[in-house]
Amino acid sequence: GANTTGWLGRAADKLALDGAAAPAMAVGSLQAPLALRGRRAVVPAIDRVEEVDYEVDGRGGLEGARREALRRFVDDADGDDPLNRDIEAVARAAMDESERIRRALSRWRPRAEWPTHELGERLHAVARLAGSGYGTRLFHVAHTGFDTHARQQPTHAGLLRQLDGALAALRDELLPRKLWQDTLVLVHSEFGRRAAENASQGTDHGAAAPVFLLGGAGAPGLLGEAPNLGSLVDGDLPATADFRALYGDALAFLGLDHSGILGPGIQRMKAV
Repeated sequence: GANTTGWLGRAADKLALDGAAAPAMAVGSLQAPLALRGRRAVVPAIDRVEEVDYEVDGRGGLEGARREALRRFVDDADGDDPLNRDIEAVARAAMDESERIRRALSRWRPRAEWPTHELGERLHAVARLAGSGYGTRLFHVAHTGFDTHARQQPTHAGLLRQLDGALAALRDELLPRKLWQDTLVLVHSEFGRRAAENASQGTDHGAAAPVFLLGGAGAPGLLGEAPNLGSLVDGDLPATADFRALYGDALAFLGLDHSGILGPGIQRMKAV
């Protein structure tokens, strides 16, 4: 329903109470995913970081012209109309935030070799925003294309190479800036895969799926029980850990009480 909130959105609400103007952000999306839907926090969704960096071409360009047109529109609005006042407040907040992001990004100089594919560009945007001191603490990035019901092997291998290269660049970028120790990356999927191959050289949707946690604060190793191909349930690997326990670890990393976000009775896995 319209009142549904996501666990990251509820986390963003709590961070917003501490004064964060934009505690969370979706990068590479036209709209924030349901996981980021909250009640209080403003969660912007950007497809590219240049969308909020008006000075990207050094001259203001088309985006600069749009900004000035919006500012003139706001300045000329009828201040006596309540709807106009609300629109004006939202527009001014958006312009102020975009200017704050622009100033933060203008100081950025990359240190890592970033891959040029879509995921690499999105994680580079995250690194720029996280390393520029803008203040956002939660980022959501999508890496799509894993719905491989046919000819899975080459597609899956290519997607994992992209994931590997982009995450390595993120670490190489943040580590010398002394930010990797304060970073936690949670890689998860919306669905698992069946253990057996289908008739199209792919696999269909299944139950359990792996989750990766990366960052400078975590201890390496396997959490939970290893999957057992000899103990399938209706052809699926059964889950050996509650994914909400991993969410609890991520929230604790942010200094948040996970019970107020995930509900009572959720135990942490102590991954970090």
